[in-house]
Amino acid sequence: MMRSGVYLAVAAAVVPALAQATDSRFTGQFQVQGDYQETAERDGKWSLSTAQSWLGLEAVEEINGTRYLGVAEANVDPLADTAEARQFYLSIEQVLYQVRAGRAATLEHRYLAEPVNLMQGAGDNSSAVGQHLENYADRLIQLDLNSREAGFFSAEWQLKEAEAEDTLSAWTVVTGLYTAEGQASLSYHQDEVDDAGRFGVAMRWADGPWALSASYLFREDPLAWDIGLDYQVSQIVSRVAYGRDETPGGEDYWTLGFEQLYSVNVSNFFEVRWEPEQESLLGQLGFQLRL
Repeated sequence: MMRSGVYLAVAAAVVPALAQATDSRFTGQFQVQGDYQETAERDGKWSLSTAQSWLGLEAVEEINGTRYLGVAEANVDPLADTAEARQFYLSIEQVLYQVRAGRAATLEHRYLAEPVNLMQGAGDNSSAVGQHLENYADRLIQLDLNSREAGFFSAEWQLKEAEAEDTLSAWTVVTGLYTAEGQASLSYHQDEVDDAGRFGVAMRWADGPWALSASYLFREDPLAWDIGLDYQVSQIVSRVAYGRDETPGGEDYWTLGFEQLYSVNVSNFFEVRWEPEQESLLGQLGFQLRL
């Protein structure tokens, strides 16, 4: 909590400065949902939550063809009376590359977890692959090389605190290809926790109303995998997904969800998640507004 408090204090000081940039806008997500939870050991009950809400500010300045972007975001949960840092970084963008530094979404989260995090109510950790990854990290330096006609390459370095003897805590590389139907990516992550690197493969394929997403994570042995299918008719999106944690004690899950899109920024959703081994049932009914 102390680290989150420091980030929020810094954000409070920097956000007014960002707002003076040439172009700035508020960003965020307001989400209110009812949750129904039932397990083999506990009877079902309803609760109300706002845990998937966040607020932020983006500021942009363009000078001689170079775009400078500052992002400050915080997760907020009004019903729980909590707030914590989400992202806080500066980036420099050209046509073919982008350099980002600060606290940001990790490359593994962006390329492996996001394509298969299909539940609006569960947020960033709704997939089996996502359970093994760090969503956001401090002291990141990221480099993105991007060509829409060919593919992309991204590299990430996570630095240690200034007092540490070594400089590098972890590093990640991701490469992939774009196609008319979607994209596919391959990642490799190395850190101090395990000598064996962690590989990941992900893809998203779309054709008409159908969209197929899949992600696979392994380190010597399989760690986790997910597969999800979207189908959209008019303003209604139907989603079904299955995933499994392959580590000892890991579990599989099924999800089924429906989202009604009133506009680009307004929707409501109904989702069900079933974990057979634990006989755990989670139902979520909510409303989402994005800025």
